[in-house]
Amino acid sequence: MKRHPRAHRALTAVAALGIGSAILAGCGSDSTASTSTAEVACNEACELMKPSYDVGIDLKVADRTYALCAGRSTTPTTSYTTISGDRYQIATALCPIMTGPTLYNASLQGTGVRPAGEDTIWSSFGTPDTFPQYIDGAWTMAPSERRTFTSTAEPGGGMSNFFGYPCTIAEPIMVDGESWPFAECAGPMNEDTLNRPVPVGAEVTVEGPEGTFNPVGDIAPSQRKVLADAS
Repeated sequence: MKRHPRAHRALTAVAALGIGSAILAGCGSDSTASTSTAEVACNEACELMKPSYDVGIDLKVADRTYALCAGRSTTPTTSYTTISGDRYQIATALCPIMTGPTLYNASLQGTGVRPAGEDTIWSSFGTPDTFPQYIDGAWTMAPSERRTFTSTAEPGGGMSNFFGYPCTIAEPIMVDGESWPFAECAGPMNEDTLNRPVPVGAEVTVEGPEGTFNPVGDIAPSQRKVLADAS
């Protein structure tokens, strides 16, 4: 079977990064992409999160619709979930909806396209050439821009994992003069894409611009090895 070139790129990226810093699905908190470091109440996407998860890694590739939250700011909520025995605060974000090859974790989300009906969708990982990003106060199509930062305990200084968690369909947003579909997504803060805690002071890789709060990302590959050696 001939492999789709973008699916191949997704698998190559994952192999290089452990699971992939770009596996991120994350976003903003409203249609203007404004975010806050203050906690907010749990919204509909947050309410789709399970109280607890017991997951492993079962990666699959499919060509379908998904929410891509790479590098997006996230807003902490007052709700929590437990994943494989560890407790995490839930964050929410506004993410563009994409269609194409996507990598997902069947152990976490199963194989269905939607978590809870037609008005829902999964966040997932893809490698489009460009995707909607909020830059300099406006939504625009742009390529991913990889950067690293050191996580802190300060408000907005953490990170979030939106790889394989639920979203609800939101109102479309104008991107470069065209209407684009978006979703409000939820996911755990300070958890990596292997579903393990990310400690304060860890090096984090994100696929988005500077100036984001608790951005969707993944622990840097070098940091993952450090933590593995220490465990």
